[in-house]
Amino acid sequence: MGTTEEIVKVLNETFLERGPVDELLLDNGTTQNLCLECDAIMTNHSMKKVKLEQHQKLKHPKSVGKDREYFENKKKIQSIKLPDIVKKINIEKVKTLKPSYLVSEIIAKVAAPQIYGEKRTKPAMIACVNEVLRKDTTFTLSTIPPSNNTITRRQDEMSNFVEEKIVEILQKTNFSIQVDDSTIHNQAILLVYVRFIHENDIREEMLFIKSLSETTYGEDIFNEVMQYFNDKNIPLTNLINIASDGVAAMTGKVKGFVSRMKLVVPHIFYIHCIIHTQHLVAKNIGGHMEEALNAAIHAINFVKSNSVNNRFFYAIL
Repeated sequence: MGTTEEIVKVLNETFLERGPVDELLLDNGTTQNLCLECDAIMTNHSMKKVKLEQHQKLKHPKSVGKDREYFENKKKIQSIKLPDIVKKINIEKVKTLKPSYLVSEIIAKVAAPQIYGEKRTKPAMIACVNEVLRKDTTFTLSTIPPSNNTITRRQDEMSNFVEEKIVEILQKTNFSIQVDDSTIHNQAILLVYVRFIHENDIREEMLFIKSLSETTYGEDIFNEVMQYFNDKNIPLTNLINIASDGVAAMTGKVKGFVSRMKLVVPHIFYIHCIIHTQHLVAKNIGGHMEEALNAAIHAINFVKSNSVNNRFFYAIL
């Protein structure tokens, strides 16, 4: 924290003309709009002329109609309190850093749009705190950065951090992978999960997701997996097992993904994914079971295909 002389405080002529507001330039180069009467931090939204007039009339009715000299004197008095104000702002930013990450994590877990942080989460938190706790706590919550860009950046940082920790573990311990390809909106996606033992606990994590630009042959999958292992410096000697759904691109004897991997890492072994195996069994479990499943599927499709049928169905429940 610098001295009063080192903290640059820029006076904006327009702000003073519109009301008791000054502009504060912090040490990190960012600016905060500061009320000359109550030292409240004014958001960009509250700097509109109508909002400023409302703030002045509601919070400082005695200053309404005052001339410019009155606010100039307020500015001189405020310069004495400036270091404490800047210190308070920096302390509040440190206190709200962790909540910002927690909010970003919650939004990611429920797969909600990042803009929910600013439009829904923050207003809800402020409303609850304002009713249950002290009103001065609302100021702390108002400094939590929940914008779309901030939430996105926080989620990317947490994702990269988790990936780095997983890669560090895979570089030192044995692991197995499960490889699967899928198509979402005509886009081929390669998904790779990893399972390993860490601190006497079996862990299963998503390792990476890659887009396959053109084909989904065994060679394409092999190239993507090998490139990831090479980029992350994960030794293939730690890979002991591969699981997949058993399609030709995975298990082909010559060009399949597993066959290509065994040429590079001969000691690995392959297993058919249990979930896919159960699916194959269910398809051939017998005529009575298949007939029952088909009847249930037709009933569900009949209800969901028409809004009227859907409403009638819920009405008789």
